[in-house]
Amino acid sequence: MDMLLSNPKTAQFISTKLYRYFVNQKVNPEHVEALTNRFLRTDGDILEVMEYVFTQDWFYDPANIGAQIKSPVELLAGMQRTLQMDFVDKTPVLYAQKLLGQTLFNPPNVAGWPSGTAWIDSSSLLTRMQLPKVLFRNEMLAASVKESGDANEETVKRKNKFEVTMNWEKFASFFDSFSEQELTQALASHLIQVPINSSLLKQIDKQGNASGRVERVKQLTVALMSIPEYQVG
Repeated sequence: MDMLLSNPKTAQFISTKLYRYFVNQKVNPEHVEALTNRFLRTDGDILEVMEYVFTQDWFYDPANIGAQIKSPVELLAGMQRTLQMDFVDKTPVLYAQKLLGQTLFNPPNVAGWPSGTAWIDSSSLLTRMQLPKVLFRNEMLAASVKESGDANEETVKRKNKFEVTMNWEKFASFFDSFSEQELTQALASHLIQVPINSSLLKQIDKQGNASGRVERVKQLTVALMSIPEYQVG
């Protein structure tokens, strides 16, 4: 192990993998070289290497913000964490993972799951964009997973209706300081990391047509989470 960690090729390989996962799929050779040098100087101390990554100006460069496509698990966990929602029954979550191509703790091979653009195709993108509406309206995913031979497959198929609980009043209260005219932009800034075209933002604003503030926040949140820009982070 010591021989491997002291090998510059090992350091470069791991540094490149870290850069692609945490920063950008498009590798910057200068940044990876600096990361490789830090890896070698610290004898492969991952904690110090990651601290170095997170404290560099280039980590926060606009070119690296929103440069990663969220994996299915990151997408689901991100929704749950952002909105503090809870799944009453966890089985539909497994169904969604299967449908989107990433069942947690069950990788396709020893190399793990693919990443980047491999997560997105015409079918999965449509499912991803439908997911917020399905979740917050306690509906069923209108798609079928591929047969895998799993003995629990039929159980998962039968229980693909989501039932989630969350406190929309509490979430809406975070935006009490914003006027009705500012609300859509405030929610967009909170939920999405990349800039949104002004014309698209106006279209989304029209979808929040409920008379009550909380219901309007819910409508706008679902609309924002249903656009392609929400798929990156």
